[in-house]
Amino acid sequence: MIRKHALLCIFVSFIALSMNAQRTAVYTEANANFKKGLEFFDLGVYGLAQAEFRKVLDRLQPVNEPEYRTIKTKAELYYARSAVRLEQPDGQKLMLDFARRYRPDPAANGSSS
Repeated sequence: MIRKHALLCIFVSFIALSMNAQRTAVYTEANANFKKGLEFFDLGVYGLAQAEFRKVLDRLQPVNEPEYRTIKTKAELYYARSAVRLEQPDGQKLMLDFARRYRPDPAANGSSS
């Protein structure tokens, strides 16, 4: 009986650790994509930057942790800014949607620049 409980505890611990490791890997990859997107944006390569920010947005669904939310919010902003710089038809709409959605957030102030 004790042996069964010990094996069950080990199994549950293993599952919990592997789930946490997977969540961390997703965050790390999204963070790497975000940094790569910022580098492209700063170099003026807006198409590649927008593609990297899209990867971040696709990877971080749904967002429950504060760190994830921060990166997701910034990725949305830079995705929209890239669209404006590329003169895409929906660029203005993306910026206005971002400003409306995150108005009290300090990141929303960056949507006007």
